[in-house]
Formats: sequence, structure tokens, C-alpha cells
Amino acid sequence: MNSLTDQIGLSNDTLFMAVAVVDRYLSVVPVSVALLQPVSVACLWIASKYEELAAIPAAVFAAFMVSPEGISLGSEAQAVQLLLELEIGVLRALDYRLASIVTTKAFKHRIFQRLWSDVSGHQGPVTNHRLSL
Repeated sequence: MNSLTDQIGLSNDTLFMAVAVVDRYLSVVPVSVALLQPVSVACLWIASKYEELAAIPAAVFAAFMVSPEGISLGSEAQAVQLLLELEIGVLRALDYRLASIVTTKAFKHRIFQRLWSDVSGHQGPVTNHRLSL
């Protein structure tokens, strides 16, 4: 996923989101080794739609859908169809709740924000929220 993110030019936020989506999906649905790469690509495509400013065509991601042996999964049209089916499957398994996924990067940011506000006495958004409860 990391090399695919670099090749397509996606942000780190997209990669972190994709890893979190894969993790959530695999915790709910057992996936065979043969489908692990395509599922990962589908999760990266989902994350790119959530995180990136411009939509990237399905065909770009479908080009990277290969079997564990590195064999293409069929024609471009078949790969795009599989990508769409996997996208629907992942989103349904996660009950379309992408906004509830907290990535490790976002978690780290929140922790540092809270620590900074506690150490500096700065009334940041986290501290203000805590005081308003």
C-alpha cells in the first residue's frame, strides 16, 4: 500500500486511513490470501475518496489489482468491476461509518494537542471542550 500511495501521489493521511479501513474490514470479514491485495487496493481507493481533494479514476487503482503471484486479475474492465464490488463490500461491512475511524496519525495529533494544552496552559480546542463538559 505504501508503494502504491507513492506511485499515485496520495497523501500520508490517505495511507493511514486506508490501513485503518483494512484493519476494520479484516476484523469483521475473513479474507483469503488471494483477495488480500485487491481488498487493500479497494480500501486505498475508499480512503482516497475520503481524504484527497481530487477524485482519482477507478482504472488507476484497478491497474494495481493483482494476485499474490503478481498475475493480473483480468482485463481492465474486469479489474474495475472487482474494485467496485470490493468497495461496496467493504463499505457495507463497515456500515458506511468512515468518519468514526480514528487513524493512528489523528490519534497522535490529538494526544500531542492535549499534552501541549496541559503543559502550556494554553486553552486549545481540546481544553475548552473538556471545560465545557
